[in-house]
Amino acid sequence: MKNWQFGCLKAKGLRPGMQVHATLLTSGTNMNTFSLSSELLAVYASRGDLKSPRLLFPKIENPNVFAFNWMVLGLAYNGYYDDALWYFRLMLHLGHSGNKFTFPIVLKAYVGLMDLNKGMQVHAMAYEMGFQDDVSVVNALIDMYCKCGWVSSV
Repeated sequence: MKNWQFGCLKAKGLRPGMQVHATLLTSGTNMNTFSLSSELLAVYASRGDLKSPRLLFPKIENPNVFAFNWMVLGLAYNGYYDDALWYFRLMLHLGHSGNKFTFPIVLKAYVGLMDLNKGMQVHAMAYEMGFQDDVSVVNALIDMYCKCGWVSSV
């Protein structure tokens, strides 16, 4: 099933992703099997469709880190920073700590809100988890500190 997701993402094909989603729904496929729901979130969020993921996410029995990442990414990249951070906090509340893909997205949301203090807290979390040398995390930290006016820490 993963091949369809990558094809839809590469082609930025929302319509094919919606067709696959409809097929899965009408066939009675368990959407929680094989992380299908997370992959559908990816198809929708990567195209800027925020309505479908908001409807789909609550139906996921046990959302994984990737599902949360796609929700945070879709919302943050479309300017819904508070909503993005709500999903990040929910992820933490449910016991997921995030991964190296989580932190650059969350830092983007804090840049959008110009919240240096919370961004610094995320920096500490990323450091504690061992992501201080990850290129994407480091680039997001540089971006955050520069845009929030704290260049001396870079």
